[in-house]
Amino acid sequence: MQRIVTSSAPARLSALACALVGGLTAAGCFDTGSSVAGKSAPTLVGVDPADFLGDLPCVDAEGAPRTYVVTLHGEDPEADASTPQAFDHPSSPPASCSRIVTFGYVIPGNRYTAEIDVYETDQLTPLASGSRVMLDANGNRVSKSWSTQCGVEHDGNGARPAISVSYRTVYVKPCDALTDLRTTKPSTGIDVDLVALRGEKTCSSGEQPDAGDPPINGYQVKLLPQGEVKSASCDGDIAPYLDLTPGSRYDLGVVALASNGDIAYS
Repeated sequence: MQRIVTSSAPARLSALACALVGGLTAAGCFDTGSSVAGKSAPTLVGVDPADFLGDLPCVDAEGAPRTYVVTLHGEDPEADASTPQAFDHPSSPPASCSRIVTFGYVIPGNRYTAEIDVYETDQLTPLASGSRVMLDANGNRVSKSWSTQCGVEHDGNGARPAISVSYRTVYVKPCDALTDLRTTKPSTGIDVDLVALRGEKTCSSGEQPDAGDPPINGYQVKLLPQGEVKSASCDGDIAPYLDLTPGSRYDLGVVALASNGDIAYS
């Protein structure tokens, strides 16, 4: 039985397990480092995708978020009490949605907010160093799929800009819910990779072996508890389960059948 979290496209189940999000590791657009305080630690302002992805899983699947770009906005509160001096940092290069982005060259005491552009592809190149505009392999502009902002106060949400602190990594949060900018949205569903599930097991030739692991003749897959049962041959495939709820968890039951119809593996 497998438990899957759906994205806004069929997720791919393989090798009996699906790791939705890897460990978040620091990936700085200009600098990275430890968040431990001390004079050997860098002064950084960061954005953690866990603070804005919500229920969207960061997976290698059509319709799921893959990369994001951060544009950091700063304010010097000492410049003028009534109109603080605002300035923008160069945008980060596109980063995997499983990684944290951090900015160096920030000034302790300054306030920072962030704008986030999220993309469904990882094949992105900035128009120029520090540009927020992303291009594909053919040089065509790529539209962002989602957007949000972090540390921006509005409508009583209680958000505040992050204030940079010497020798620490400070994260800009909270973030607004992602705004979906896609004009065409894929169906939400789950696909099961039966070939990957089979592993080193063999397909049946029609005869039962006298000893050893029984070969596989076919599969039955069920969306639990009361979902549709789908069947496939050993080297076949099933149609994805569609029209599922994004962010919900689903259990799948998979059995492999021997040539006599008995359950060989489950």
